[in-house]
Amino acid sequence: MKRLYLLPWLVLGIAVLYLASGFMRPAHQSKFDVDAFAVLPVQNGGRIMPMDTLARTCLIILSGKQTFVDDHDMDHPVTRPAIEWLLDVMVSPPDEERLDGPAHKHKVFRIDNDQVLAFLGLKARPGLRYSFAEFSPRMLEIADEADRIDATEEKNRSLFENKLFELAQHIRLYKNITIWADPRVLPPLLPDDERWMNLYDAKLVMERIGRAVPGFQQYLGMLSAYGKGRAGEFEQSLVGYRDAVKQRAPEAFPKADFEVLFNRLEPFYKCMVFCVGIFILGCLYWMLGYGELRQAAFYLGLFTFLIQTWAIIGRIYLMGRPPVTNIYSSAIFIGWTAMGLGLVMEAIYRNGFAVVTASVTGFSSLFISHMLISGDTMEMLVAVLDTNFWLATHVVCVTFGYTATFVAGFLAMKFVLLGVFTRALQNDGIATLSKMIYGVICFATLLSFTGTVLGGIWADQSWGRFWGWDPKENGALLIVLWNALILHARWGGIVKQRGMAVLAVGGNIVTGWSWFGTNLLGIGLHSYGFMSGAMWALIGVDILMLGVIAIGALIPTKYWASYQPLRPSALQLPAKPKAAPRLKPA
Repeated sequence: MKRLYLLPWLVLGIAVLYLASGFMRPAHQSKFDVDAFAVLPVQNGGRIMPMDTLARTCLIILSGKQTFVDDHDMDHPVTRPAIEWLLDVMVSPPDEERLDGPAHKHKVFRIDNDQVLAFLGLKARPGLRYSFAEFSPRMLEIADEADRIDATEEKNRSLFENKLFELAQHIRLYKNITIWADPRVLPPLLPDDERWMNLYDAKLVMERIGRAVPGFQQYLGMLSAYGKGRAGEFEQSLVGYRDAVKQRAPEAFPKADFEVLFNRLEPFYKCMVFCVGIFILGCLYWMLGYGELRQAAFYLGLFTFLIQTWAIIGRIYLMGRPPVTNIYSSAIFIGWTAMGLGLVMEAIYRNGFAVVTASVTGFSSLFISHMLISGDTMEMLVAVLDTNFWLATHVVCVTFGYTATFVAGFLAMKFVLLGVFTRALQNDGIATLSKMIYGVICFATLLSFTGTVLGGIWADQSWGRFWGWDPKENGALLIVLWNALILHARWGGIVKQRGMAVLAVGGNIVTGWSWFGTNLLGIGLHSYGFMSGAMWALIGVDILMLGVIAIGALIPTKYWASYQPLRPSALQLPAKPKAAPRLKPA
């Protein structure tokens, strides 16, 4: 319809405006130049990062959020950014007996265990967030229990002990900032030294060399001015501190500026929202049949892919590493690859199936990556992973194999669910989806096999053996064998379209085990991303996949809606015969 021809461009315009909303300043404005403070580079966790990333990372660890609610004025609570919380912590007294610091009353400690709350004498409240001042009277008991728990093997700890020990670690992180042990804010004096100095290190250096460390006095002056509410003095000290640091470490500022921009845009979160939009547009296309809806979904998918590409390249620039270095980066890489693969298939088939599958796969992986954020997502690598060549070959190739297997699995889920419950796959829909599943499985088999072999070569160089039956190695082999099983079953005529789809859904279970399940074991040389909380989520996904497999395998195709004969209205009527020409009278 002509009235919809502008829809794709309207959708793109809305997406651009939503992405640009990251540049908007928050409604609450501080009288201090916190934006200039946010881009100051510091060293924490072994890497250089801006104050903004430090603040967001610490607040996520404590509360699970990147903002906090300042409710000192109970009638007018205000949501404030993490950078202001960090400044409040830096100027708060480190002694738990002095609770006059502004940060001690901020409710940022998330405590979600009833036994821990009872131990601290606290009651559950909405949000489950508490201030340092509320449990500071129990600091000695917390420290004693933490020492006892630390001496206990992790596998023998109860849930209460794990949660209390986690709280103790959060308190340690908080107090390290109040005593200025973290972060490291002053560049080293020697050019060959890569370790920055905190204020105590700088004070010892000054006593040893008999002169001031550049930036030391300016940094103290900046915090003192902030604590006293003197905005002019704060800005003056900030400029002096920034100039002193820039003279010693000029290379740190471009990356810090870019990382602050990256944080404000939140590209992966916004791409997750775009995936929802792609899914809605694709479903509307199937319901209404307007080609402009499919085109809008394709354009939004292309825009999402470009933003993901920019964000992944940005992470490579900030880390100086290939795109996949930990389980978080593998999730965003899978989302990016799934979107690219879906766009290619959509450009070929133009039926909406591929772009909607890409949106579902992309959203799922980006949502997983969002839930995996529990600290710095660009943390330093485990020593055995600190090899750019193998990160750029084995890890990336295996992750491509993960992605292709997942995409085939989601296409197969669509084949089963749409085939059983709808008539959407009538005509050539069944054949088209089968071709798409088959092609992606071929792609997945090649990449997963190549990546596994490259991993064996890396293992031979790193650990002295090509194969050791490590859980992660077994998981990689299972992906190869499962994809090979599907192809041989299809080539041998053991399964046809439906059977291939059912087996492809099973590929999601196998790949999910290799991706997450091996990490849940907490053993082996590859357990870099151990997360005990992911077990039930993985079990839930597996149950869902088994349900789809049961539907596809146990219901005969004669009961599938898409295998039913076409309705009369859908049948092509024969052309009306032309009337015989009337002869003219002689």
